[in-house]
Amino acid sequence: MRPSRCRLVVCSLALFVAGFCAHATVRERTDPLIAARRMGTLTVRTRPGAHVRVTQLRHEFQFGTALNARALTDDAIAEAARETYLGIARTHFNAAVPENALKWRWTNPDGPDAEYAPADALVGWCVANGLALRGHAVYWGRPMNNPDWVVALSAPELRAALETRGRSLTARYRDRIPEWDLNNEMLRENMYADKLGDAITTEMYAWAQDGSPRAALYVNDFNILNSIEVDVEAGGYQFAMRADDLDRYIAQIRALLADGVPVAGIGGQAHMFAG
Repeated sequence: MRPSRCRLVVCSLALFVAGFCAHATVRERTDPLIAARRMGTLTVRTRPGAHVRVTQLRHEFQFGTALNARALTDDAIAEAARETYLGIARTHFNAAVPENALKWRWTNPDGPDAEYAPADALVGWCVANGLALRGHAVYWGRPMNNPDWVVALSAPELRAALETRGRSLTARYRDRIPEWDLNNEMLRENMYADKLGDAITTEMYAWAQDGSPRAALYVNDFNILNSIEVDVEAGGYQFAMRADDLDRYIAQIRALLADGVPVAGIGGQAHMFAG
């Protein structure tokens, strides 16, 4: 059954310089929404001249960050630095996204046998400390973000590997990770569709839901809110951003829904490209 509502989640923030300044109209449109949905009125009744102190005890909504599993698994990290990093996460956030530990290139760098120790450590720490989790990501179609052995697979072998990955990863964290980015950045390179056809996306959703039937599965991409026209080369990455990315994203989501794909949420990455 198709979900009646979709969630839009911004999980973390990264800033790049790309010779672009955000339009003032963004603030004009978002500020009233923030005031209506994320703010309220606090009334304090006391005597005149009294000193009043207000301390926030919890967030009313999820406020998350990306976390690196190395903070828990890398013995080379100084204990003081480790405690500072984890302390900030524990104090200021109530949700988290594993930055890399769940990506295919990290769980299966050398072959089909998965190594989940870093991911298990991070997921376990988040659960123990009350941080809600999002899974990022079951798949990522850009070749450089896949293990080399996956890139080298034939079409039938790739389909089998995708099926195993989708079912096994979500099943492992079924009771701890309630939502996932299914195939990261499908507006960009997508070697799975290139080798197996566009219909493979529907199968990928089905395999992930087989592993975790109640999981919410997201689309996720960037250059959605600003939609600028620029070619970027940074940190070994090369990618194109187009002025019609928002329109293409909407069309992609509508096509998936029309095909019966259970898109439960829409991710807008907060990579802000600004001058």
